[in-house]
Amino acid sequence: MAVKKDELKVCVMMGGVSAERDISLESGRNVSGALKKQGWKVVDFVLNTPDQGEIISFLKSRNIDLVFVALHGEFGEDGAVQAILEKHSITFTGSGSEASRKCMDKIEFHRLMRMNGINVPEFWAAGETAPEFFNSPDLYPLIVKPHLGGSSIGVSIVDSFEGLAPAIEQAGSVSEKVVIEKFIPAREFTVGVLKERPLVPIEIIPKGKFFDYTCKYGDNMTDFVIPAKIRPDLFVKMQEMAVKAHNLAGCRHFSRVDMLVDKQGRIYILEINSIPGFTSHSLLPMAAAYEGIDFDRLCSLIVEEAALNINNRDSGHFS
Repeated sequence: MAVKKDELKVCVMMGGVSAERDISLESGRNVSGALKKQGWKVVDFVLNTPDQGEIISFLKSRNIDLVFVALHGEFGEDGAVQAILEKHSITFTGSGSEASRKCMDKIEFHRLMRMNGINVPEFWAAGETAPEFFNSPDLYPLIVKPHLGGSSIGVSIVDSFEGLAPAIEQAGSVSEKVVIEKFIPAREFTVGVLKERPLVPIEIIPKGKFFDYTCKYGDNMTDFVIPAKIRPDLFVKMQEMAVKAHNLAGCRHFSRVDMLVDKQGRIYILEINSIPGFTSHSLLPMAAAYEGIDFDRLCSLIVEEAALNINNRDSGHFS
């Protein structure tokens, strides 16, 4: 049954308490504007607290039917806010709390993919491996990342053992645990998933050392090739693997799957962004636009997909 826009009040939740607050605000404002242009009744919610009572009070007092979660990072993509919404039977866009948590935790996500036969870079959890193990020059370069977080905040490439401890300390300032990955010389790609089907792969060619925060959000810092110029069999395989990873993690509605392809044609899944950006530099909207779905329609489609989860409208959505 088609959703009647005039019967549904949508709250765009943005901002939040993570290091990615500014990016979330940009995403949220873009989504809000798009939904308004598409004819939805929209309420903006700039989140400044993780307090459950304040969140639920805001939503209930405004008779919100559905939340478009445009939060990034901690208390956005880690399943925490989703768990609150689930507890109170509030419908929302994107993946549920458990899938969000799995995707956000890079250590757990890597283990999940490996357990299901999907290639991921060789990795170690800092603190679970003896420090002397990393004393071998053959291991380098390595990539050191916070186990939680996005936008490449706290991420660094390390070329020698001497640089490892400072990199771990930097990543540890962002999240409690740190993951260390073997650097793979490879081309980087991303594949969006929308309504459980893959979008066109995009190749990412950063002008910096890697696709860091500056390259992600700075003007003219990265070249994007869409559609990716790669062998047809790999093109299809990347799409298949994106959907497989999306489903294995339990994602829904949309996601963006980042991956590498090495010189031998091996595909490695890096991570799933369960709430990818909705900024002018963001890749899910770029892929959708290539396939004829403009930004405004993309946001509307996501709301329509989430609205299918609303049951028994007359009984209300709060418990």
